Amino acid sequence: MLKKGKNLFCAFLALLLFALVPVHVAKAEEIGELENGRIIKRFRWIHTNSIGNVVTYVSGDLLGSANVAYKNQLSTAASNWTNNKTLAACFVKSFEECNVALSSTTEWYWKEIGGRYSHIAITVTTDTSGLQITTKQDMENSNGRIKYAGIYFNPSPDPAVTGNSTYTLQVVMHEIGHVYGMGHVDPSKVYSVMQPGPEGGPTQLTTKDVSVMDFFYRR
Repeated sequence: MLKKGKNLFCAFLALLLFALVPVHVAKAEEIGELENGRIIKRFRWIHTNSIGNVVTYVSGDLLGSANVAYKNQLSTAASNWTNNKTLAACFVKSFEECNVALSSTTEWYWKEIGGRYSHIAITVTTDTSGLQITTKQDMENSNGRIKYAGIYFNPSPDPAVTGNSTYTLQVVMHEIGHVYGMGHVDPSKVYSVMQPGPEGGPTQLTTKDVSVMDFFYRR
């Protein structure tokens, strides 16, 4: 019973990989479902270029006025993800050309995907079969090959976040990390763009972030 309970707990942690949930803490190495600490299903972004870099085209065209501060950070975030230390190649494109869309949403849809007032953004991924991954059951049914992501922002954002350019950059950096499959970290132990909540987080990738990306995609 103890072993079964532990496995269920690990699966529950994996369910929250794609949401910015301040109360949840998971290790950045967590991706997909875990069994006895071992990865048994891996979720990977499928878009790569000829030299093997993970290619991401992000668009903020669907962001409304309440969340336009995040659109203003896209170029900087894309540049920060695209450097000679990582395997990421991230570029800002129009909505018609993108495979990751940052979007405002309605109050109804925000609640539908599990959003609460305390959340800043939620990343919802879609696999190559067309399945949207929003629940544990979706994760179990997914083929693990991610082709598209929508980053949805709280329709009633906190002005303390949207009014702070450092915070908004941290949020965009963090959500792109979720697109690649990265989970949350414990900020008391690891300094990473994947720490939950923007306060005090980095705006540049850390050594830990680079090593996790390398672990996910170079093998």
